[in-house]
Amino acid sequence: MILTSPDTLLQSGLIRQIGQLRTRLDQSSIEMVTGRRTDILEAVRGDNDVLLRAQAVIDTAQPAQARLAVVEGRYRVAGSALETIRDLTGEVSRAAQSAGDLASGVDANKFAATEARTALASAFSTLEARFGGRSLFGGDLGSGRVLEDVTVLLGEIQTATAGLTTAASIEAAIDTIFAPGGAFETVVYSGGAPLADPELENGLTLTTLPTADSETLRQLFKGLSMVAFNDQVDPDERAQFLRDGAEIIETAREATIADEASIGLALNAIQAEMDRQDDLLFDAEVTLENLIGRDPFDAATETQALEARLQAAYTVTSRLSSLRLTNFLR
Repeated sequence: MILTSPDTLLQSGLIRQIGQLRTRLDQSSIEMVTGRRTDILEAVRGDNDVLLRAQAVIDTAQPAQARLAVVEGRYRVAGSALETIRDLTGEVSRAAQSAGDLASGVDANKFAATEARTALASAFSTLEARFGGRSLFGGDLGSGRVLEDVTVLLGEIQTATAGLTTAASIEAAIDTIFAPGGAFETVVYSGGAPLADPELENGLTLTTLPTADSETLRQLFKGLSMVAFNDQVDPDERAQFLRDGAEIIETAREATIADEASIGLALNAIQAEMDRQDDLLFDAEVTLENLIGRDPFDAATETQALEARLQAAYTVTSRLSSLRLTNFLR
């Protein structure tokens, strides 16, 4: 009688099967967690051009969205800051007009300059607005201080107008402070040059944010300064001086409204580009999902089935390996 031994060929086949099951189980477990197929080439049947294009869109869209969010935040905060300045200076303008109106019954000689000085200080503080660590009205300054303390400006005006009493001479002295190359530019403004107009991913160029030494803001500060130093003007000229200061403030406020409108248009353009980027990203992610997506429930079901098959294979292999010659003797 010929004695047979355990089927080593079967055992070898089981061992190979166990290896395959373990590999597939690892893949299924990963797919269950990530929701993506692990064998991408098999999923796209070797043609991964569409996959690469979709991934390229995602790789481009995500940093583009992050940049747009920063730009949107900068313009939004800047617009709010300009609106705040326009509102608080409007109150000074109306008060100065009322004090300068002889028919109003307000004694111009008793008009207090405190409100104008307070408005100057508030405007200076508002123009220090930052977003993402960068000064909004400092041009290419970066994160530094945009304007010196308002007392520096007031000190420069006090020095320039010392001994002057006529409305024309005081206005001329104040005008020199805010003229190009004057004390405001060289001593008070600490920011940099205006930034280049930012360009969106779609090629659209936005108007850059104004700096704190823009012509509009200089005129606004000039009008406020005239109102703030009206008490140095001869009493018989003071009413007209206040009206002139209020007119300059109003003209500058109208120009500020134009700046706000420009910012509003920029925000609309930014939002449209953000929507476009969202659409591109959504389409690319849908494409990826269709190509290499894996339903987590299906992956979990397969994982459980593979675990059961692997356990059964281990059991069979263990029993085969424990057989001895006596098990085969008849």
